Amino acid sequence: MKKLFVVGAIAILFGVIAFILSSNKKAPPLPTASQRNSVLPGKTTTEEALQLLGQAQTSSVSGDTTTLFYPTNNQYWNNQVVTHQNIVQFIKEKIFPIQEGSFSRRKQSFFSTPIRLFGPDSNIGIFLYVFLDKGTALLANPTTDTTYEQWYFPPLDIQTFLLLPETTGFSLSQTTGSDSGL
Repeated sequence: MKKLFVVGAIAILFGVIAFILSSNKKAPPLPTASQRNSVLPGKTTTEEALQLLGQAQTSSVSGDTTTLFYPTNNQYWNNQVVTHQNIVQFIKEKIFPIQEGSFSRRKQSFFSTPIRLFGPDSNIGIFLYVFLDKGTALLANPTTDTTYEQWYFPPLDIQTFLLLPETTGFSLSQTTGSDSGL
């Protein structure tokens, strides 16, 4: 009787362990740099992006715009791929300081002078540095030499860039907030 009880307890224990292991959802793997570099805003279709990057963790749809969210090394932040009419138009990649987030090193790799835009975090030294001809921007703090995000888009002029939904809150001039004396 004792042997039967032990065998039964072991069988139940293995069953519980198998259930726990099979029910744990694993996050999709992070796209590699070469996969991300193969997605070209303005050229890559949504289908091609999904083939290159894999299935997104989540997505949201608004009209003919779809935003695909891919996991990063931080569970609270996602990389974003924005498609419009089934063409990738914008990519926002989160950069973590431990992942070679040096602003000066990234800035030098573009061999051109960026346009500095002021935004919601400019009061703490974070600006958006835009390389229009390269189709990329860096959200960075030059004082701490930290890059927080790298954005990818088709090469644009500054007026068109500032009209993108992703650039809401950014401008060419420093603002002092809502206290304008009106």
